[in-house]
Amino acid sequence: MDIANSAWWNGNVVVWHYVQDLKRAIEWYSEILGIQPVDQLDVACFFRINENTKLALSNRYKANEDNDLPVSSVLDLQCDDVISVHRLLKSQGVNVEELTNPLHTYSEFYFEDLDKNLIRVHGFVQNKEVSELPSND
Repeated sequence: MDIANSAWWNGNVVVWHYVQDLKRAIEWYSEILGIQPVDQLDVACFFRINENTKLALSNRYKANEDNDLPVSSVLDLQCDDVISVHRLLKSQGVNVEELTNPLHTYSEFYFEDLDKNLIRVHGFVQNKEVSELPSND
């Protein structure tokens, strides 16, 4: 599958960088790189790199403070229909983790590449689709 020409990927990319102290990191990136946050949640802060690319700083891996932070960035592909993409990759035999819904209408899942690197796919589901998501029980 050629994702650059695929209907499921909308072309937006988020590069995740994990930090111990989110507040301090936001200040450092703003001051040193001269970029300002465009959006912030309690677990992440986003800086626009260009029209289709954001840098996300986060102090939680997979939205869970008990997880160790990775020492490298995570490729994150944003899509318009995260539920369908999850089903598609699973049907193609890709090693796909469960779809999770850590924040309101935001849903995500991870899948592995051939080297077992995790790639995140995320999207925002419409209210009518929230009932289709698996529970996090």
